[in-house]
Amino acid sequence: DLYKTDQTSWDAFEAHSKFPWAGIRFVPKALPTEAYYRSASSFGMCFLDEQVCEKYREILPGKVFSYLPDITETALPTSPSKLVQQIKNIAAGRKIVFLGGTIGGSKNLYRWYELISRADARKWFFLQIGEVHESSLTNDDISARNQILQNSPENLFIYPEYLQDEKQFNEIILFSDVLFAVYRDFKISSNMPGKAAAFNRPILVSDNYLMGARVVKYGIGCAVPQDDVSKMLLALNALVQPDRLQSLSHGFEAYRHDFSLEALRVRFDHFLSQELIKQGKIGRA
Repeated sequence: DLYKTDQTSWDAFEAHSKFPWAGIRFVPKALPTEAYYRSASSFGMCFLDEQVCEKYREILPGKVFSYLPDITETALPTSPSKLVQQIKNIAAGRKIVFLGGTIGGSKNLYRWYELISRADARKWFFLQIGEVHESSLTNDDISARNQILQNSPENLFIYPEYLQDEKQFNEIILFSDVLFAVYRDFKISSNMPGKAAAFNRPILVSDNYLMGARVVKYGIGCAVPQDDVSKMLLALNALVQPDRLQSLSHGFEAYRHDFSLEALRVRFDHFLSQELIKQGKIGRA
């Protein structure tokens, strides 16, 4: 995603290198305007979005485009961390809603803090973990965040640092009751639904774009409008009901299957075989 995209740079690449290559693009553009897609030595690209693959195939039928499932790390620490013990003591038995990862503009902080202000502090505890990238926040995000920093509610715990060990990140997810991922204008794939499925934790997402479609398709949480805090609150209450949690189990299992390491291996093998077929090195099945 950080490669140069102009034609001049790729003409220079072609002059020095003829070996066939492919790549994985995590944040693809709506159209394949980057020069490397038309490189003679490039045989294709992988994406984490099925619809992007279909569109690119139509535009560039001579290239191979393949969908890869967005997998995630699921390992856990061998013993409870001090951070989780601290959170457990402060939460004091309340339902924990977790917002984690890099905290930028897409994380929808303005609505996140509004949700916290409207939730019953006797029932709900909110957990925000991750480094804050203030330069990408909206003015509303910044204003709401400044107010929180000046007068933090008792039912909110903020750990504004990047967790170096993903095992600890997973531990916190396992300890939480609901994952908050009602992101703002977030169109691409995310591994948070994978985390939700891996640890049987319902996830709350925006009803737009790819994440919303996947969560609804697999039934692993709720999808609500990204600016509707009332619906967010209703969804939180629905997601922690015992009968709702039981009904999510089949969706979690299906998601784990379709976004597993084995599913990735099968699709990646198929992607690479398409080039070998084109070169005549293997036959079609």
